[in-house]
Amino acid sequence: AGAGADAADAAVTRELAALAPRFGIGLQLVNVVKDAASDLEEGRCFVPRALWPDERDRDGFARALVALCARAHGFLDDADRYVLTLPSTLEDARRFCALPLLLARRSLRACERSTHLADPTRPVKVTREEVAEAFAWVARHATDDDALHRRLTAER
Repeated sequence: AGAGADAADAAVTRELAALAPRFGIGLQLVNVVKDAASDLEEGRCFVPRALWPDERDRDGFARALVALCARAHGFLDDADRYVLTLPSTLEDARRFCALPLLLARRSLRACERSTHLADPTRPVKVTREEVAEAFAWVARHATDDDALHRRLTAER
């Protein structure tokens, strides 16, 4: 079992290493979308020029945010795979990764449902209650692959 287990561990390590950057990018894209309007109001813009070439085009800004949401989904799908690839015996690592992923999924969904995403006076936020619920859920289910997969899928 030694050589086979070592090969399996190496394969998991390679998979995690390949997915890790995409996990981080997914989380960051959600933050960019969620905070884009207030960032712009404060003189910062992290929306790629390729998506919003004309800063005077406010409708273009809203379209760029929709496009960033779509991109974020692809990265968060890889983040889902990352969390589910982590061995369930690594309970703390699973919790550490699953919680921000669930919150990112929830934030992204809120952004997509928002009719005022480009309005800096009406920020999109996950409620304290939603954070508390996600925290409690992850504490109970982080090592349960089936439950975690179902929850991540439901949050899409």
